[in-house]
Amino acid sequence: MDIKALNGGHFISRGRGRHPERVIDTWEIIVVSSGVLGISEDERRFEVKEGEYLLLYPGRRHGGTLDYCKGLSFFWLHFQAGNAEKWIRTFPQYGALLNREKVIELCRLFLNNQDEPGAPSENADLLLRLVLNECAREGEGETACPRMAEQARQWIVRRCIEPEFSAGELARELGCNRDYLNRIYRRAFQQTVSAAINQARMNYSRNLLLNSTLSIKEISLASGYNDETYFRRCFRRRFGTVPHKYRERHLREHINS
Repeated sequence: MDIKALNGGHFISRGRGRHPERVIDTWEIIVVSSGVLGISEDERRFEVKEGEYLLLYPGRRHGGTLDYCKGLSFFWLHFQAGNAEKWIRTFPQYGALLNREKVIELCRLFLNNQDEPGAPSENADLLLRLVLNECAREGEGETACPRMAEQARQWIVRRCIEPEFSAGELARELGCNRDYLNRIYRRAFQQTVSAAINQARMNYSRNLLLNSTLSIKEISLASGYNDETYFRRCFRRRFGTVPHKYRERHLREHINS
């Protein structure tokens, strides 16, 4: 494919300023290695997090939407697509990288090659193509990682009653980006990780309600809810009635049987 690398850089924020607003006539791939980059392209807004990439199209106005946070770090590579433009447009413009360490290393190699006097331009083209190949794999990851989705489901069952357990904590434990985990979990189980955690807590609380003499407050705490009012609201939304009425109805049904 006729992809031509132009130049690149590594931006490390000092905690001030934001991405300039401009229109460029080349493609640009951005890979965030730490922090969050707020940026828009035409009417679309993105918050590109650690381990994610964003592809900026030529001829579209882009600019910062958030001030640079301290510790933000990202690589940027400019290129011309040539006859590969149709291929580039087939993969997601924004997404989570399956192997972020590999992509970051490729970006570093690209910059080293750029700084090396007399380095063949073909080297830069090849490194850029490898970076783009990894971005193209983002779409594949959502169908290629049912094992991670199942692993996440098992963790949710085991740890749902821990008050501090969350989608973000689970993603950190599994070594992936939260948004990426949500996408593969939704594809596998048709719900978000947060919804699955709440559902698991609700099922746990219902079991306590029907098979123990604990008070509603005690059940709320035992199920991972520090706020009893919030617990009651979640329970009613899930089961159509408040906890004490659910318990009373079950007890009547049991006696009548």
